[in-house]
Amino acid sequence: MVKVIAMGGEPATGKTTLMFRLISMADDWQTVKPEKLLDAMYSKKLNLYILGKYVNDGNVFQGTDRLSMAVQPDADKFFTELWYEHATVNVIFEGDRLFNGKMLDRLQELFPESLKVLILTASHNIKEQRHVDRKDDQDDKFKNSRATKISNIMGSLMLMDYIDTMVNENLDDQSKIIDTIKKFYNWSE
Repeated sequence: MVKVIAMGGEPATGKTTLMFRLISMADDWQTVKPEKLLDAMYSKKLNLYILGKYVNDGNVFQGTDRLSMAVQPDADKFFTELWYEHATVNVIFEGDRLFNGKMLDRLQELFPESLKVLILTASHNIKEQRHVDRKDDQDDKFKNSRATKISNIMGSLMLMDYIDTMVNENLDDQSKIIDTIKKFYNWSE
């Protein structure tokens, strides 16, 4: 069974930080390219694909945000092939290139029993402080457009049964989110 977590949230809700914490859970990551425009990492230990590029270089944009704007058809092909193969694998991604209504609807179509849409939240003050701390140049127009996008996804009647919203403001919150991910993938300690 293919189990997919699509992680989203407004800018500065800690998605990338959480992904780096997830990456630290294994030491056998291999860089793979499942499709022409789709870069990923794979851990045999976790049986997990992390879609996108993660480089600890201080850049705000990581994950699928580092992929081509034209990546979605390749991601769809990757997921469709996993479905046809009846693969037993875990997949997680975050970032605007793939975290959108069209892709989430497609994943719900392919994996109705094994999809989780995980939306991270944080208070306005914490998000603003994170923007300052990471010295990003995301303007209010961009931030508001992302907030609208997340709000639209959260309001989707097709996705409502798949969505879990979790606060991500501190290390305890991160641990709870990691525990949720472990439970979904049936990972033991």
